[in-house]
This record gives sequence, structure tokens and C-alpha cells, in this order.
Amino acid sequence: MHASFSFRGTDIEDLGLNYAPEIENTYISKPANAISHIESFDSHDGGYFYGSNFEPKEFTLRCYFEEQSIETRVLAEVYRLFKVGTSGKLIFSRNPWCYYYATVTDPIDLNLTNYLNGSLTIHMRAMYPFARSDVLKNTRAEKYHDQLMANSAVFETT
Repeated sequence: MHASFSFRGTDIEDLGLNYAPEIENTYISKPANAISHIESFDSHDGGYFYGSNFEPKEFTLRCYFEEQSIETRVLAEVYRLFKVGTSGKLIFSRNPWCYYYATVTDPIDLNLTNYLNGSLTIHMRAMYPFARSDVLKNTRAEKYHDQLMANSAVFETT
């Protein structure tokens, strides 16, 4: 299946970019890092467990463009959409029924090979580290019925 993503309603392919994630970033449903809050004292055997929580979820989105002049709209549109501090829905084409509300956290890492080709990396963070969904039921008519059944807890209805 072809991999892509959209941010704030704009598909990166409409900007002339292709998504090429690093191998460690291909499984987007990987949970965020967890932190356990534990305390132990010198005068007490063992310790206390106060709970745990998840850190914000990090996204490293590597993209590339080919045969497109950097003098045209490609980089201008990318820098406009992925300006540091910009927040919105981040939707991956492999799981289009769910999204993350993410914020661009760092300037774009740009790597030009010449004036027509290059790659860039977008760094984003979802403060709420779990995917959200507006899908309330799954019918056989759903476009992604089989994927939804295999990868979510949404019940099938008729």
C-alpha cells in the first residue's frame, strides 16, 4: 500500500512531496514512550509506585521531491504549511479513519541534492499521544472495512 499523509487537510502529494519514512518510523501506531513514577527511601524496604503516563508522541516525517524546481511553489508551500508552532490533524493514508492532533516542533531539515531534487524531514509532536477517530461504527460499506476491523476496536454493524 502506498504511504502518504496529510496535515491540516493538505495531502503532501498535492505539494509535490513523497513520503519515505525511515524504517523505525514505518509503524505509526507504535505507542509513545511511557514513564513510571517510582520512589524509594533509604529507611524503607521496597518503594512506592505512584503511577505511569505516556510522553507526547514524536513524529519524524521524511519526505522527498524529484524533478521540481526549488524556485517554484514546492518549498514555499512546505514552509508555509509546516511552520513551527502550527497545529492540526495529522492523518496517515494507511489508517485514514484515525488522526493525531500534532504540532510542528522544529524547523524543517532540508537536504538539497541539486535545484530539482531533495529531501526534507518534518518534526512533529502530538501532546495527546493516542490516535483519535470520528468513526463511530463500521459497516461493510466503509471504504476501509477490512483494515478497520483488523486494526481497531470499532464494532461492525449492519
